[in-house]
Amino acid sequence: MLKTSILLGSFFSLTTIVLGAFGAHALKDQLNEYGKSIYEKAVLYQMFHSLSIFIVALLNHYFDSLNLTIVVWLFALGIILFSGSL
Repeated sequence: MLKTSILLGSFFSLTTIVLGAFGAHALKDQLNEYGKSIYEKAVLYQMFHSLSIFIVALLNHYFDSLNLTIVVWLFALGIILFSGSL
């Protein structure tokens, strides 16, 4: 579980950086102010969800009695549905 969660969190963190850089450089002249704010919000929420995956993975590792696998997958689903829809 820990390895999968770390890989998932790392993947979403990497995509957050790539999408943020893409938005800052490639889309700066393509989007109006409203579009930029929506794009920035999506990237920001993806960053928070990525960090949450890492935190949940660490909690699950240190507290063996907890099974937080579903929480990690729900955060991943949240990234895909929410940030993807923005």
